[in-house]
Amino acid sequence: MHVCTASACSAAILDGVSEVPILRLSPGIESDGHLIAFTRRAIFLSTNFGASFRRIEVPGAREPGVITDVELPAGRVWTRGTVFATKKVAIAAGGPPSHEMYRSFDWGVNWEPIPAIWRRRDGTVDTLGALSAIGTESGRIVIAFYGSGLGCSADRGSDWSRRCPPEW
Repeated sequence: MHVCTASACSAAILDGVSEVPILRLSPGIESDGHLIAFTRRAIFLSTNFGASFRRIEVPGAREPGVITDVELPAGRVWTRGTVFATKKVAIAAGGPPSHEMYRSFDWGVNWEPIPAIWRRRDGTVDTLGALSAIGTESGRIVIAFYGSGLGCSADRGSDWSRRCPPEW
């Protein structure tokens, strides 16, 4: 990967990565200089506009898996440093993969899982895997579920529904 200024380009090294990374810019990049580069197996953070990167821990690192998306939500309701990550985890032979979602409030230093569940009318719950997550300007999380459409949480991941309630 290369970082270019008005007069020159230089290489920004992502240690141990041969894949082409996907970049996500901080909503406040013009003032904070933060961006994230990620591949299927690694996540890197830059705090200097991409001049250098350091590897950060992959969420759920004890479980082998593949990172499917990383998102830096925009909006005043999200604290600076909020990151969402989704990951596909392999299950024992013959079983379907599990799709997990995580959030961090400190640029990926610490991760916590966000359970994506549907509460049925009879009180039972289904756990559904998230492929991708987006934090909206108003503080909602909209996710693409594996094999079952979209979901919305108006309370930052505690409860999920098929639609976001209207904003007034």
